[in-house]
Amino acid sequence: MAPMPSEFLYNNIYNIQMQQSEDRKEQFLKALGSVIETLRNTKNKSARLISYETGITKSVWIEMERGYTNSQIVTFCKIAEALGVPPGELLTLVYKKLPDNFSLLE
Repeated sequence: MAPMPSEFLYNNIYNIQMQQSEDRKEQFLKALGSVIETLRNTKNKSARLISYETGITKSVWIEMERGYTNSQIVTFCKIAEALGVPPGELLTLVYKKLPDNFSLLE
């Protein structure tokens, strides 16, 4: 049985929206990776040293720099956008709730 025209239209619109969402996510991750790599190089740190400091394997770190890995930052940004605040502001608000010397690095 052939899909109803409205179902067919809905499926096509949904697929287009999903592809656009993936394109935006890829664009975001590539930009994030570029910034991470630039900052690492500015600090004269190797990917190996950063991976040691963060507990993130070197291969995952390199994938993040290339924009291949979603490090859950996209989800964080979506939460911020849904709440109507820039991601940086949301992160600032989170850090204001923590002790001054708080660090996720051990």
